[in-house]
Amino acid sequence: MVRSMPELEARVQERFNLQSANWISYVLDRRNQIPDIADPNLVRDTLVVFLGNLIDGLYFHDKSNAKIIEKAVSMRNTVRERQHHRYDDIVMVLRDIFSKREWTAILIPSGFQESHSVDQLVTSKTFLSNLSRTIKADPHLILHLNEAPQKDFAITDVYPPFHSALSKSTRWPGILLWRRSDEPLFFSLPAEKTEDAIHWVFSRADDLANTPGHLLTHHYLDAFPSCRIHAGSRLTFLHMSDTHIGSKKSFERIIRVKDLLKDYINKNQGDSSVVFLLSGDIMQTPDESNVICANDFYDFLKDLHPFG
Repeated sequence: MVRSMPELEARVQERFNLQSANWISYVLDRRNQIPDIADPNLVRDTLVVFLGNLIDGLYFHDKSNAKIIEKAVSMRNTVRERQHHRYDDIVMVLRDIFSKREWTAILIPSGFQESHSVDQLVTSKTFLSNLSRTIKADPHLILHLNEAPQKDFAITDVYPPFHSALSKSTRWPGILLWRRSDEPLFFSLPAEKTEDAIHWVFSRADDLANTPGHLLTHHYLDAFPSCRIHAGSRLTFLHMSDTHIGSKKSFERIIRVKDLLKDYINKNQGDSSVVFLLSGDIMQTPDESNVICANDFYDFLKDLHPFG
């Protein structure tokens, strides 16, 4: 059968980017409801590419079986035919297929010009296919992006492990890896010996069941010292706006904001210098009680800051 040029072009344009990886990770977790779809075209592309990789044996290889591949072909045809609709039924089937995976990983390109050669490697389907064949380990899933992040992108319904990678975006390209209930790990990739570093991480993925993650990270940095980045060389801006202290919703909101900030600082302390930015509207009105609450929030930020 000869495919028409428009059909070939449509295949090329199907995306699986960082937003795709976040969405598929989020919905494959049975604990989460399937969120409203902000970009149905991206979700459609995500499922088509993901199912295509499943059909090609990228996730299962010698453990593949004809029944799963046949099911994946049928689901991909359904997704292609059902434009601008929800795909909850497809997601539920995928949850069953991947329910027994022990760990999940994502190779994250940077989109930076200086990392172009590494980005090409980690977005290469051929490379990932060869890599997957070398992993004789617990059931796992390695998500493969076919494009680097754009300069400006947004992710909604952020899947918890992704916070680790997003907070270290200046260290991309890298590998984000997490087990079912463990803290996620992020391994920055060196410009030299990139393939060695990738194989190092995946050859030890199963060790996480018995080895603390921070110890594995320590061993990785010993093996690839160029990946060490001192906190003083990085600056993170935490930007907040429209707190509207004094409004009806502000009291509940400010408690939530404090919890988020405290959690971020606790998880990333020592990883970067931090600056808080708070732009208007800070208060709903300049009433004395609101000024007191605003000053209290300022004191909270000052106490929370690693250097006061």
